[in-house]
Amino acid sequence: MPPIRVCFVLLRAYAVFRPEMKARFGGAEVQVYLLARELAKDPAFDVTVVSRDFGQPEEEWIEGVRQRKISQGRPFVRGLGAIGKMRSAAGLLSTLKSVDADIYVQRCAAVETGLVAHACRRAAKPFLHCVACDPDVDGRFEKETAFWIRTAYRYGLRNASQIVCQNAYQLQALAERFGKKGLSIPSACEATQRAAAHGRDSILWVSRAIPRKRPELLLELAAALPNEHFVAVLPSGPDKSLQQDILQRSKTLANIEVLSHVPYRDIASLFARAKIFVCTSEYEGFPNTYLQAMQHAVPIASMCVDPNGVLSREGAGATGAGDFQKFQAHVVRFLTDGDAHATAARAGLGYVRRNHDVAAVAERYKALFRDLVG
Repeated sequence: MPPIRVCFVLLRAYAVFRPEMKARFGGAEVQVYLLARELAKDPAFDVTVVSRDFGQPEEEWIEGVRQRKISQGRPFVRGLGAIGKMRSAAGLLSTLKSVDADIYVQRCAAVETGLVAHACRRAAKPFLHCVACDPDVDGRFEKETAFWIRTAYRYGLRNASQIVCQNAYQLQALAERFGKKGLSIPSACEATQRAAAHGRDSILWVSRAIPRKRPELLLELAAALPNEHFVAVLPSGPDKSLQQDILQRSKTLANIEVLSHVPYRDIASLFARAKIFVCTSEYEGFPNTYLQAMQHAVPIASMCVDPNGVLSREGAGATGAGDFQKFQAHVVRFLTDGDAHATAARAGLGYVRRNHDVAAVAERYKALFRDLVG
């Protein structure tokens, strides 16, 4: 039988395949990178990733995965507001048609959700959408975006052949708001690869500089614990002013190091050095950083994010339930109570190995692809 042709669509995914670019990316892009690379190891699957135009070749192969870029026109065209967006949309549709995959997979709530769904509907191909974070399905994304974006997104969800969710909350919200039954497949990580647990000297924070990540709370925590060394990885978001503000404010604290960019392939060394990983986000889906912390046996202290009870029920860490003082107390407990630290580290490592190893997760997707392609 010929291989099943799978096309992933995530416009910033190329940045993970080419870390020397220093372009921003997030957990969604890491997930596409891990799954595409794992699927490409199987000759029964032919894998393509479609990204935006970063100046890369029209087509190239990286780690067994075909990379295609969309045609967005010259730089001055991209800057022409609605005209530039229409040019990019046309370029995406044209690229999807030329890829001619058997199934298309798009991740994150965006206008691309609707565009890919439209292309699949016209070509009579299955379309799989993957939810990236809780607001994608509980209404918050729609409230914060322009009419034309949320309209395209809703169209995409309505016409998806299947929707993959990361946690139980997303499954419930998807059913209640959109009347769609989602499928739960865990996020993936390289759970069998863990650095040696020695030389730990820092409290680690990793996220983009966007308001919902609340990096200012990390500065507050660092000020409250002056004898601890903090490391923050803070790539810019769409509005670079927040990153610049945090970088400037961090200079008043002697115990925090803020890094504006770390390639995905180098991030493991920071987790290997971490005593604790802290999360100050207002909300997430199932953060890729949680998987990285657990695979390196690092306890997690969170302000409020606890997907599927991985902290409270599985024991991989603890959450302050939105209370900063409780959050700080959990950090101090993991720093001072060796038994609590060791228990959370073991629980997280065991959980991630049982549930999130990329090879096992890829097998779930392979079965789904075979079912959808029929």
